[in-house]
Amino acid sequence: MLSEILVNQGHQACVFDSGKGGLEAFRKGSYEILITDLGMPGVSGWEVINIARQIKPGVVIGIITGWDISEEEAKQKGVDFLINKPFRADYVLQVVTNAVKSKTG
Repeated sequence: MLSEILVNQGHQACVFDSGKGGLEAFRKGSYEILITDLGMPGVSGWEVINIARQIKPGVVIGIITGWDISEEEAKQKGVDFLINKPFRADYVLQVVTNAVKSKTG
């Protein structure tokens, strides 16, 4: 659903079924933004974030989660934005747009 929201607004989106698959693509590709769920099998979202920051320190990173996490906690762990489940399409677009603008100036 998240990828559909972004694609419908003219963004390109790649979806991976695991953190490992996403990180492999991230290493090889050129991405401006990374959005990860926290609860994934194998490699957790926190691990994805840490590894992504090592690969490309300036990338915009967001998390999507149903877990009880504060914005402050997310920011302390290197996250640029937080999307809580359930989410609304307009909110997702606003948060993603603002995060990218803040990084690119």
